[in-house]
Amino acid sequence: MYQKAELYFFSIICNHIFQDGNKRTGLEAALLFLQLNGYDLVVDDNLLTNFTLSVASGEQSLEQVQAWFEAHITTL
Repeated sequence: MYQKAELYFFSIICNHIFQDGNKRTGLEAALLFLQLNGYDLVVDDNLLTNFTLSVASGEQSLEQVQAWFEAHITTL
């Protein structure tokens, strides 16, 4: 189920669907989807920010995003 959150995060950030706010929207969409489905990310805010910026700059592939999420996801 949480794979959809990974896809929301990556797709919204990388496809620039909005003029502004793609990183914030992608992150919030993923976090909300996770919470609504009984999951949460356990990660330091600085690490989360740096990872989000690295995705936006094209440094991370979808597979890398999936692996990162899976390493930091926990059930509520």
